[in-house]
Amino acid sequence: MDFVEVFNKFRKEYDRMSFDELKSFYNFLYSYFPMQRHFNFDRVLMFFNFCSSSLRKLIVFELGGWDGELACKMIAMIPEIVRWDNYEICDNALKYSNHKDSKYYPIDLNKPIQEYEFEGEYNVGIFSHVLEHMKYHEIEKLFNKLNLRYIYIDCPFSSDWNNYYWTHILEKRPDEILINRGYTKFFMDGDISFWKK
Repeated sequence: MDFVEVFNKFRKEYDRMSFDELKSFYNFLYSYFPMQRHFNFDRVLMFFNFCSSSLRKLIVFELGGWDGELACKMIAMIPEIVRWDNYEICDNALKYSNHKDSKYYPIDLNKPIQEYEFEGEYNVGIFSHVLEHMKYHEIEKLFNKLNLRYIYIDCPFSSDWNNYYWTHILEKRPDEILINRGYTKFFMDGDISFWKK
């Protein structure tokens, strides 16, 4: 199968896809690419060490955490994490995961993430290799509903994703979204940035 062609078609049709079609597409990808390890362990650990130095209880919102590997690794190392919710569109990644912890809650999305309501229960956000799979306006709507103290972002960006080998569609970097909501960037390393409010 020519996946470059598949991904180009996905980008072309994204705006017309229903949520169910999007879920089906990611479950289709899971059947070919079940192992997704797109996080920088050392940088995430550094981020949590910073957060835990100023917050006694960390309640984590993660988007696109796949099978929960990162969540369970961080929970094992950072005792201040009291809860970690992983909102994931690929239900097969959650269904077949063997990553378990009493503080880890996998949430199988049943509608677009920007349509959920959050009542301030989260103070830390993890967005590792996920925002590039969304459109800018979707990210704006999501951050209108979240009120996080600290945010970790690992988000590659290109002004032209054509012929790119994966489902990247983001049109511009999300920095302005965070700045407009009162966040300050306090660390940057390539595609990785730490934000606080």
